[in-house]
Amino acid sequence: MGTAIFSQRPSVWVLTNAPSPYQVELFSAITALATVDLNVRFLRDSNDSGPPRDFPHHVCPTWLALSSGDELRLHGGPIREAIFGQHDLFVLSGLYTSMTFLCCAWFLHCRGKRWALWWERPRARDPRRGQSLLWKTVHAIKDSIRSWLLRSADLVIGIGTAAVAEYQAMGVSPDRLRMLPYSCDVSRFGQVDDTVRENERAKFGWSNQLVLLFSGQMIHRKGVDVLLRAFERVAGLHPDVVLRLLGDGEDRQQLEALVPADLKSRVRFEGHVPQPELPAHFAAADLFVFPSRHDGWAVVINEACGAGLPIVATRQTGAVHDLVREGENGFVVEADDVNSLVDCLQWCIAHRDQLPTMGRRSYELVQGISAQSSAVRFQQIVAS
Repeated sequence: MGTAIFSQRPSVWVLTNAPSPYQVELFSAITALATVDLNVRFLRDSNDSGPPRDFPHHVCPTWLALSSGDELRLHGGPIREAIFGQHDLFVLSGLYTSMTFLCCAWFLHCRGKRWALWWERPRARDPRRGQSLLWKTVHAIKDSIRSWLLRSADLVIGIGTAAVAEYQAMGVSPDRLRMLPYSCDVSRFGQVDDTVRENERAKFGWSNQLVLLFSGQMIHRKGVDVLLRAFERVAGLHPDVVLRLLGDGEDRQQLEALVPADLKSRVRFEGHVPQPELPAHFAAADLFVFPSRHDGWAVVINEACGAGLPIVATRQTGAVHDLVREGENGFVVEADDVNSLVDCLQWCIAHRDQLPTMGRRSYELVQGISAQSSAVRFQQIVAS
């Protein structure tokens, strides 16, 4: 595919789910470059990040809702723009099985407009859902839809190298593949004063402890149950190791019940932590552990690297393939492999004097994935 030629600043239209903080930072950085005329459409608002203000955007009202889920909602605005819009590139991101997403893709394809998919690596299927005929039928339909989208799009933008590799394995030719990872402003994680770290640890009497940190939703997919089982084994051998968990979710009570009575003082469930308060929590830790069963990317890995923390995470986490170097700034394990997780934690505990050096390597690696560098990469994708 040759380089696109524009007579003026190219106009790019983006459809995505909701204004997550890291996407807002990227869109703001793209707008600040002033080389692309960016127009963003959100299918819904977000309570976490607040309304973005520094780039052209619109939260699309629902035209028809057949259920409370995003898949069965129809948004007339984006579909109308897909039919009549004259942008140089249309980018579809987010939930590909939503009616709005599919209608937009179909009309763009029929019109012969230049359009792209911006996707995480495919999500692993949850084995707990069984193998019923209905389950198999639903996933066969979803696979067919995804295959059509991958064949039809002019560009497929993978969120990280792992996503690019998987879409190439699915048959997308290299000339149509691009890479644009999720990024965020990690500078605030690296600017926390040492006194904040000391005070945060002192609140719990953990000044001399080795603090393990997890941050994410309390749901099955995040693998917190695996972390708790591994910690129980490690904690029995090392009384100076503690665990702090940030985040909330439907499984929180169930997960809290997994902690033995004699370890409850060494495991803290902090619940939801607002974004502005996260840097202090990360600064108080010595090691970040992320045992997810699947994450297309996981921006929390960017944040942990920005905080200068070594990382122990699963291969099923997309960001790991770009931000974790085995033995340099952390270790990679397979999802649900408690034994391997224990071994990695044991190594980190035994070599705790090396953790600060590994953390500095994490900080170095994430500097190449900033909102500003991603904005430049986005500009290059538009022009390709």
